[in-house]
Amino acid sequence: PIRLVTLMDAVKKQADIIENKRLLTAKIEELSRYRKVIEEINFSMYVDSDKKVTNINEALRDFIIALDMDPNSIQSIDAIFQEQDIHDLMERVLNYQIFSDSVTLNLNHEKFSVLVTAFASSIENESIKEITILFKDITTILRDKEALIDRLYKDELTGLPNRQKLFYDLLQYHQKICM
Repeated sequence: PIRLVTLMDAVKKQADIIENKRLLTAKIEELSRYRKVIEEINFSMYVDSDKKVTNINEALRDFIIALDMDPNSIQSIDAIFQEQDIHDLMERVLNYQIFSDSVTLNLNHEKFSVLVTAFASSIENESIKEITILFKDITTILRDKEALIDRLYKDELTGLPNRQKLFYDLLQYHQKICM
């Protein structure tokens, strides 16, 4: 004879497994949509755990081409990151942490200050298979800030330092003397 309680428990376990698979499938689809959005709004690069570039999204590819570079020439992140930044990034990501910092990239003999966020995006058998690196260019923000400060302290007509610059310099001088 089959015990009704045992049968009910088995059915409940199967229903839980089916529900978990359904939820997992929904999560995978949601993550896929997030990845598409991230690719559309960021410069992104994908590398393996050996620092080899596996993919560059279209926005970053276009940016690299605009710098008269061949995107395919970037085979490894060693080509664009400074050594210490690579070390810090890989150490954090390979320990399953998120790396987020401002770094300097070297692209076609030009330096770009960027905010970088990197994380393990594919893990198989407890081993990191893919790392996603997102870039946000802050060089233009810094240039805009410098231009704004420059306009603030210069007379628009003559281009000479204005009264605000004089007061700022006097304040700086006063603070130096008092310390």
